[in-house]
Amino acid sequence: MNRSPLRTRLIQTAFLVPAMLFLASCEEVMQVDFSGNSDKNLVVEGTLTTDTTAHLVVLSYSGDYFDFPDKEMATGATVSISDGSNTWMLHEAGPGRYLTDSTVYGQPGNTYTLSIRLPDGKEYSATDRLRECAPIDSIKQSLNYNSFMGGYGWDVLSRTGWRLLPVSAPHKRGIVY
Repeated sequence: MNRSPLRTRLIQTAFLVPAMLFLASCEEVMQVDFSGNSDKNLVVEGTLTTDTTAHLVVLSYSGDYFDFPDKEMATGATVSISDGSNTWMLHEAGPGRYLTDSTVYGQPGNTYTLSIRLPDGKEYSATDRLRECAPIDSIKQSLNYNSFMGGYGWDVLSRTGWRLLPVSAPHKRGIVY
């Protein structure tokens, strides 16, 4: 099919003009005045596993969204974990870092309650059940380039029911996983 040069030029112009208008569209700088609730809220991070080890609970306070000061830790709190019949008191190992004894471990199927009492008298608690791990029916690995890890690494996929769980490890000679 032979098109005339004029028709080709019109088609190019018909696509080029809207593209130029789209690329040169306006941009407006907006000043955001955040005057919402900037009260400090308690942030709780922690895990309880089936491993016999010291389990860590970290207590800190939320900060301003637009300001990035050092994280303010919640110190002097009374922290405990209970399974209904046993209660384990955590000790403060550092500012805002609370540890169980190294003999503590969770039992799958049990329900655990984390209780926190701050020096100002505020109390917090949360309850959850420690679930069984899903059975792994197969494991597969493949060499993959991971730019965020600085080079090649191994992607390990384990099929647990219907989910694939990716795990990356750095690729180093002589290290066997």
